[in-house]
Amino acid sequence: MKKRMYWIAAAAACVICLSGCGQVSTADTEGQVSLMTKAQTTDAAASTETAAETAAVTEAALENQTPDAQTEAAAPVETQAPAITADAPADIVTDAPAQPNPSAETPAADPAFADKAKVTYNGVTFGVHDSFDAIAAQLGNETRPTNSATPCIAGAGKYICHHYPGFSVSVSEDTGMIYQIFLTESDDPGRDIATVGGLRLGMSKDDAVSILGASLSDLDFMYSIKDTQNPDFSIVANLDNGAIVSIDISDFHVLIN
Repeated sequence: MKKRMYWIAAAAACVICLSGCGQVSTADTEGQVSLMTKAQTTDAAASTETAAETAAVTEAALENQTPDAQTEAAAPVETQAPAITADAPADIVTDAPAQPNPSAETPAADPAFADKAKVTYNGVTFGVHDSFDAIAAQLGNETRPTNSATPCIAGAGKYICHHYPGFSVSVSEDTGMIYQIFLTESDDPGRDIATVGGLRLGMSKDDAVSILGASLSDLDFMYSIKDTQNPDFSIVANLDNGAIVSIDISDFHVLIN
């Protein structure tokens, strides 16, 4: 009995060992184990391994397939954003503001007009185109500090403005020549200055016509005359309530470099 139990235990151990490598068949009635031959075991193992690999590949393929794997996916269509072209803005051509046409040299003035354009003050007679340094000491003390500026004239240089009672004298910074004599009471009251013929602040337009000649302006509030040889050399008087409030005697050519 013990011997029989020994052999049954040995057979059971072999079954456990061989169950991991191949197929095992047992005969319970007789307690015997029928083993496959070595060749059969090797072939069965190889066949099992091949089947396992095939199953693994098939399973991997199935996992990677999409539900619609049987239909061929459409090739992606490459899209391109429409090119945006902005039309360049059309060049806008604007006419430059009208400017006087300066010449290299100041045109000679008509002597008769030049005499009309001169003024007298504090015993000295002077006018546009004269040297300021030659008469500065005779004009006396200035009412406030000088100031410099540049007019809106193409090619013009700076001028220095000197202030006196009732008028100012603007002088070219480059040449020292008088560019403008401006009579006004707006800043420094005074009526001692007048043109050589006697035109002064407070007079009427008719007074200006009788002293300097006919006006080129038909406006009631303006009187103006120009030099026939140098139209930029002019005398312009502005009136308020019939009375002259300013007289501008000037020639911008003095400032042209």
